[in-house]
Amino acid sequence: MKRIALTLLLAGSFAFASAQDLERYEPLMCSGEIPAEFITPSLKKYEQDIEKALLAKEDRKEREDRKRFYLETNFVLDDLLRSGIVLFNDPVSNYLREVTEVLIGDDAELKKNVHIYALRSTAVNAFATDRGNIFVTLGLLAQLENEAQLAFILAHELTHVQEKHAFDLFMEAASLEKQTSRKSILKESTFDQYLVSKNRYSKELEIEADRLGLELFLQTDYSFSGLSTVFDVLKYAYLPFDEVEFSREFLESPLYRFPAELQLESVQAIEGADENTDDQRSSHPSIGARRTALLARLSAEGTAGRKDFLVSEERFYLLRDAARFELPMLHLLSNELAESVYTTYLLLRKYPDNFYLEKLLCKSLYILAKYNNNLDRAFKSNYREVEGESQQAHFFLNKLSRKESTVLAARYAWLLQQKQPEDAEVEAIVRDLFVELGQHFEGLAGFRSELPPLDTLASEAEPGQADPSSKYDKIRQQKKEAALPGEAEYWRYGFHEFVNDSLFRMGFEEGRKEYLKRKEWDDYMRTRKGRNQWKKYEKKIEKKGLQLGIDRIVIVNPFYLRADSRDRNNVRFIESELGQERFRQLLKEMAASLELDVQMLDVADLRTDQSLEFNEIRLLNDWFDQQVDQDDLSLTPGFNQQKIDEIADKYGTDYFLWPGLLTRQQGKGLILYALLFDVRTGKREAVKFDYLHKREQAYLVRAHVYDALFQIKSKE
Repeated sequence: MKRIALTLLLAGSFAFASAQDLERYEPLMCSGEIPAEFITPSLKKYEQDIEKALLAKEDRKEREDRKRFYLETNFVLDDLLRSGIVLFNDPVSNYLREVTEVLIGDDAELKKNVHIYALRSTAVNAFATDRGNIFVTLGLLAQLENEAQLAFILAHELTHVQEKHAFDLFMEAASLEKQTSRKSILKESTFDQYLVSKNRYSKELEIEADRLGLELFLQTDYSFSGLSTVFDVLKYAYLPFDEVEFSREFLESPLYRFPAELQLESVQAIEGADENTDDQRSSHPSIGARRTALLARLSAEGTAGRKDFLVSEERFYLLRDAARFELPMLHLLSNELAESVYTTYLLLRKYPDNFYLEKLLCKSLYILAKYNNNLDRAFKSNYREVEGESQQAHFFLNKLSRKESTVLAARYAWLLQQKQPEDAEVEAIVRDLFVELGQHFEGLAGFRSELPPLDTLASEAEPGQADPSSKYDKIRQQKKEAALPGEAEYWRYGFHEFVNDSLFRMGFEEGRKEYLKRKEWDDYMRTRKGRNQWKKYEKKIEKKGLQLGIDRIVIVNPFYLRADSRDRNNVRFIESELGQERFRQLLKEMAASLELDVQMLDVADLRTDQSLEFNEIRLLNDWFDQQVDQDDLSLTPGFNQQKIDEIADKYGTDYFLWPGLLTRQQGKGLILYALLFDVRTGKREAVKFDYLHKREQAYLVRAHVYDALFQIKSKE
């Protein structure tokens, strides 16, 4: 299923003067001017391409195919550019451009027409378009060993651009899939995520790009000694960027230690993709065939004067680590908790006590506990299918019980808060975890704070010597061991360092009260009286609306899509873009008529100098995606909640609205939604979520938009 990428990217460059910058890491953001292609309407680009198609010496059928290609690729790729996945003018994209310029050399025309961007994705991939766009995922950069390997990949993608392979592929294969359904309406997009994660080129086109790309690469002074490893990157792309034993000790203390049953005796061996698969049966050349062809061509080349780095060795390693720093959050946003934990663990080995990484680990453990405490959403990892050392992380998280995961998350979060007591995000997580603890424990009496006096322990005998302990020493030892929690209750030492801390106990008591308050309300709503009260409330809402009494809101990226099952691709691209503009203007018009103060944050409204707003949209939509994914996890703080609070401060309101309108011409389906969030608390109101068996008509849409905004503005 394709997810909606409503997410777009806070301004500010990320300086990489030294490795110390990673100790104060800030996530990659866009900066500088927004590239014109990000905000130029797709229809305008399409019309320009059509003019070129009309001049081409092609027959009618070829011209129609080309027009269809321009239609689909312009709208789909523009949706990708505005999705929040693509970075521009950031340090990684700038570095990628410099390496590409080494390959381009003096070709001024190619340099002008090629635009290279980093993608916020854990996928290991790079791909190119006929428009001259080259995209490299952070997941790929995280796996590479040197700049020469990166240059080889970029040379391959440059060949796809130069040879217009995207159009050739379009002529051979089915076009990009589209789908829209009521169930997934908030997670849909017109671009296919398969673009980001998989290479779509055919066997013949890949072989040609390998051959011509290598020739382009060999014109530079880059070393080719490590190029064979690029195919190992493809072979093991499904693995994390390193292979290190996952030791749970970094989560333990001398008393709080996990039992053996939470660890696999051995991990599954790494097999990797079969690089010698018979490529006669495949649409893609095998890794082995591509490797063999590469090595055969290189056998005639000399190595003198070639180098692994021509732009900057220091920047490569620093930016590769920056890409790796991005991966845990990207995994977290995709609910890949085990991947997030293991990737963070790898980075903490190199950067111990890095607060940015520790906070990401805190968030992962927090979400694990939230999922486990929700009976409908308990975390489950298919650890049996995982290869290598990361399987231990999958197994460990999978086997933790609700109680165990809650204690672990609360323990880690509390300790982290002691290190950084001013951090608002960690404070919010700790406060919420006390509520989660409240459903498992009535009090803290069951937790141990210390062992019996250590001097009562009998010393162990040296190997080969008789145990000198007397019968009475042995009895005392047995009594002491009996007083300790068994492995099954190891969690009783989860808070041993601070169980008697007055602030910790106060936090627990407040969390327990809040839990009991919520439980009392839930229990009441299950009674006849409670159900009757809810029915009365629903009737009141049906009659008068929500009557929220809010005077100012921010509307984020109004979403409009027109689909028609009679079209081969379902989506009506041109009508969708024109309809989106009408929808945006209608929202402004209706808000003005109600004297509702509205700030519109929409990529289509941005100027090239508004990269700050572009980044704000990305952060808000990342937050929105999380809230939609975790709608039943009881007001979970956002993964970047501090940034969201700053945006709310800037615009002078906590209320942000995500509206949408989707229509199907065939079947008379009309979906209207308007979700209003208090972005500080996560509380939301489904102001409107209507599915109408009617065709889209102007008066009908106006009425529903007015009604949605009226409910927000009106007071009881």
